[in-house]
Amino acid sequence: MKKTADLRKMKEEYPFTPHYMYAGKYRMHYVDEGTGPVIIMLHACPMWSFFFRNLIKEFSQKFRVIAPDAIGYASLASIKDTVKALNVDGVTPSEATVKDGSYVIQRPFVLVTKTDAPLSTAAQAFFDYATSTAANDLIKAAGAVPVAK
Repeated sequence: MKKTADLRKMKEEYPFTPHYMYAGKYRMHYVDEGTGPVIIMLHACPMWSFFFRNLIKEFSQKFRVIAPDAIGYASLASIKDTVKALNVDGVTPSEATVKDGSYVIQRPFVLVTKTDAPLSTAAQAFFDYATSTAANDLIKAAGAVPVAK
């Protein structure tokens, strides 16, 4: 019975129609909501488009919002007994080797904006939070590597 309640709650929080594309033999989920100029939301790992659910709901009222989910990319935070990361060129993944760039398999957190256009209030709030000390503290608490200063 609890599973049914959880699924209903999930649908309320994440009401988007699922879309899929194939990258070779791998199926990838993505959200595609709204119409107008396109905003592409790229999440960090180990997250998925659910992370952007509230922004997707707001931005899709005026924009087409596309939020792809990654295929098989593991975050440093998810490396445990059951998930192993590979050494690359003899370098073991760690916070230090990610920060200094010697572990080359990594994805930086990138925010892209137009230099000649001000951000909307919601976008500016997201940008400010995403680059804040509070966000870095949450990222570090989750076991991931915080944004370099």
